[in-house]
Formats: sequence, C-alpha cells, structure tokens
Amino acid sequence: ERHAVEAGTGLPDSSDDVALEPLKHIEQYTEDIEQIRRYIAAGDCYQVNHTFQLTGHFKGDLPALYHQIGRGQQAPFCSYLDSGRFTILSASPELFFSLKGGVITTRPMKGTARRGRWSEEDVSAVEQLRSSSKEQAENLMIVDLLRNDLGIVAETGSVSVDKMFEVETYPTVHQMTSTVSAKLRNGTALTDIFRALFPCGSVTGAPKRRSMEIIRELEKEPRGIYCGAVGYVAPGGEALFSVAIRTLLHDKETCRMTMGIGSAVTWDSAAASEYAECLSKGEFVKAQHHDFSLI
Repeated sequence: ERHAVEAGTGLPDSSDDVALEPLKHIEQYTEDIEQIRRYIAAGDCYQVNHTFQLTGHFKGDLPALYHQIGRGQQAPFCSYLDSGRFTILSASPELFFSLKGGVITTRPMKGTARRGRWSEEDVSAVEQLRSSSKEQAENLMIVDLLRNDLGIVAETGSVSVDKMFEVETYPTVHQMTSTVSAKLRNGTALTDIFRALFPCGSVTGAPKRRSMEIIRELEKEPRGIYCGAVGYVAPGGEALFSVAIRTLLHDKETCRMTMGIGSAVTWDSAAASEYAECLSKGEFVKAQHHDFSLI
C-alpha cells in the first residue's frame, strides 16, 4: 500500500531555479572508499553505508515542489513537514518499521540499479540487480543485522524473513528489498523499539556500532534528518515510520536546500560506480523539475 500526502497546487516556474552541488567530490570520495576497504580488510566491518550531501539554494514554492516530487517519484512514504524555519520534503521508498496487531515489520532496502533508457534495457537492469551476488550480499548483511535488532524486542523464536531480494521499481531506479517481521513482546514500548532498531541498519552498515564510528570519522557533515525516521503513531498500538532517504531539507532563512545521498560500501565496491549510484539516487529531484540540476 502506498501512502502519499499531496500539498500545493501548480508547478514551480522557471524563477525557482536551484542547482545542487556535491560537498564531496570524486577525489575525496575515492579516498573514503579506500579507507573503508582497509577497515574491511582489517576485520573492523563488513559494510559501511557512506553518504555525502548535495546543497544549493531554492527560493520558490516549496509545497508545489513537494507536490511535483511526490507525484513523480511515486514513493510509498511521502511527507511534508513545515516546522517554521525548516521544511522537510520527503519521498522515501523505504519502510523503517510498521507495527500492527502486535507484529512489527521491517523492509530494508539495499541494492540499486539505474532505470534503463528503453524497455529491453530496463528489463535487463532488473534481472542483473536480482541476480547480482554483490547486491544480494549487501542486502543479506542488513537482513541479518535487522534480525538481530528485532530479536531484542521480539518474542523468542518469532523473527522471520518473509521475503528476500524483491526488486521494486521507481521512476529513476530499481531497488532490492527484503522483508523481516516478528511478534512484539508484551509490554514493549515505542521507545524500546527505537532503542533496538534506530538508526535503521540499511543506512549504517554492519556491524552497526563500528560502522557508525567509521561514518563519524569519514562524513564531515552531520546527516540531520537524512537517514533518520519520519512517521506516525496511531491509536490501538499501530505505528509506521519510513527511513528518511530521498529527503530534502530547506532553511527558509538562508534559502539553503540540502539533500543526502549514499550507498553501501563493501570489499567489492569501486569508487566510480558507487559515486554514480549515489548521484542516480538524487535524480528523483531533477527528473521532476527541469530547473534542478545535480553537478
């Protein structure tokens, strides 16, 4: 089921130009990837989700921009949060967790392929993603991590992997997902769930604690809302939170727009292809607004 909130009317006009530039260029990114590979070789970690920011300025109609991005991205978890100075525009495709009837479900997203330029190429991209041993290994590492995280709050023996290596298609990329669920222990509070699961393993790496230490070392800017969680809690014990990827943050005072992008780095990762994957994840913005450009 896809959840979307529509905000704003009309489309941004040509006066709403914004150019988003990466704060980390390929040279520094390559050095970071090599450092992560050294940590992997030393046994510190298996995978690190390395990210960087794109930033620029936007003075246009934020609700209209959100409306256009959400409609074009067709993401299941869209949100527009205006806190006064800061506004969050999120078109996330990834479920962090849902809670219903005492069952908690997570759907980690790890594995990406760019959409094909024509039908045959697009079908081929799906098949290559689905059969890629590298992408499957990345996904499986996070599935195992989330199984362990869920075990902290689950009834003994109730954690199950319901689906593996499914491919979901979005306007600019294909994504590999798996589904892990568990029966929540009686008396478990929402704070217990966040303490066990947050941040989502798909945006950290494995093992989680050491990966987060490496992330702090290599990523010079704090992620902010990016890679956090956005969602709601409903009466009756239901809840749903997305992972805040494909998410823009706008500062009304400075008109600064920021977006984080990243990818999973393993021993087999090559800096050039990982950097290209990162940029492809940001194309959902410019794909819907011809005045956006990623440099």
